[in-house]
Amino acid sequence: MNKVQFKLDINGLRELMKSDAMQGCLQAAGDEVAGNGASMSGGQSYGTRMGMGSYTAICTVFPNDDEARKENFSNNTVLKALTASGLPMNK
Repeated sequence: MNKVQFKLDINGLRELMKSDAMQGCLQAAGDEVAGNGASMSGGQSYGTRMGMGSYTAICTVFPNDDEARKENFSNNTVLKALTASGLPMNK
């Protein structure tokens, strides 16, 4: 059998992870989690924020106001909304 060698192009991977397509996918997933959080908490306001890390695009879901912060603190609403969305979580 022939051995296949594979060399990962790190610069290409970084470019992919920061691309507009990746940002669009992350924004869509973040909006879904924020929507789930709003429906689970009785209409509290949750938002998203896009950013760039060293190697990848990042989407953060957060409570928008004090009532949503209290709800999230008491019930882990954002974590439950992430679980309900069916998105994979890193452990």
